[in-house]
Amino acid sequence: MSGLHPLECTTLENLHKMHLDQAPMALALSGGGDSMALALILKRLRKERKIGPFVTLTVDHGLRIESGQEITQVNKWMTEHGLIHILLNDESPRPETAIQEWARDYRYDLMIRHCKENKIPTLLTAHTMDDQAETVIMRLMRGAGIQGLQAIRCARTQAGVTIFRPLLDARRSDLRRYLDDHQQPWIEDPANQQRSFERVRIRQWLTEDSNPLKPEALAKVAGYMAEADQVLTELCADWAREHIRDDSFGGLSMEAEHLYSLPNPLYHRILALAMQRVRGRYLIQPQPEAVLSLRDKTDATLAGVRFRHKKGRLYLFREVGRIASKPARSGLWDDRFQIEIKTSDSELSDFTIAPLGRGAVRMIHPGWQGGEALYACPGLWKDKEILVAPSLDWRANDDAPGMVMRQVV
Repeated sequence: MSGLHPLECTTLENLHKMHLDQAPMALALSGGGDSMALALILKRLRKERKIGPFVTLTVDHGLRIESGQEITQVNKWMTEHGLIHILLNDESPRPETAIQEWARDYRYDLMIRHCKENKIPTLLTAHTMDDQAETVIMRLMRGAGIQGLQAIRCARTQAGVTIFRPLLDARRSDLRRYLDDHQQPWIEDPANQQRSFERVRIRQWLTEDSNPLKPEALAKVAGYMAEADQVLTELCADWAREHIRDDSFGGLSMEAEHLYSLPNPLYHRILALAMQRVRGRYLIQPQPEAVLSLRDKTDATLAGVRFRHKKGRLYLFREVGRIASKPARSGLWDDRFQIEIKTSDSELSDFTIAPLGRGAVRMIHPGWQGGEALYACPGLWKDKEILVAPSLDWRANDDAPGMVMRQVV
């Protein structure tokens, strides 16, 4: 493509192949070298009228003292480039443990919510071939199979939003040179030098001259695994369409005998597919040993999903205890339901959205026999009192706010 840098050509080709080039997009922007490079690439493509409009999104975790200054700097850079920059945060409490996992989920939750609320169908992230190679090594160390070794997928869907990674063919060093050519600084996260993190140790090992494994070869492995995974996924999807029964509350069920008669690789994959549908977000395939052990249990939990055997069927539904209570507002809830509350946010300051739970369901519908998936459906609460249960078309009184829910997975 005449006049375009090779990185710009690659990005445009990848967007075009996915038919994403003309629709509105959002870019996850940390201020690091990878996402800053992608921001400048998109700016050039937009200037040349090769792609549709886009905005940049930065999430403030509040995990480091320096983050406020870094966000201010990123905003300044975006303003200088004439790009729309939006800062996202909320008041969700931080956990005491597994902070890295929480931070990742927090970022995606806020960005997906913004995309849904603003009718942006695509969220771009700046993962590179180097990220892909690191992930393949990490998965190999854990004994991953086909699905795990495809590592970072170029595209996936979360709550109706396509998450796309157009730079998986690009090396991190090429992006840094691109920034240098454009005299564009970037922010280095000090965590990228902390060897206490497994990914940092692998990243440093991959750059050693004595290392025989090169990112290009590891990325090829991920590509081959992705092709094999696609074939198996289609086989499992055909089985699921025939055998899995969804309910209206986010749960599902299937004949246990039909499931257990499958070869282990298909059994494992189908259950992972079912868990993803119940969980409502991207779910890394559970370890085969954990999934296989479910055959011998009448009641179990795994990765936020409850399993229960009853009358020859296996039922899956969301684990209520893993769902956090959140401030009441319209938008995506638990990555499973789109919520619309028919009142202004200013009138909802004392309200929360939380699972109904067994107690509220039994209070509203004492004779409920419709299954446990309902317990994990959203309700509008105030001072530990349930006011609205949209899944049961119930309100405590006429003054309670109107609330509508729609399943999105």
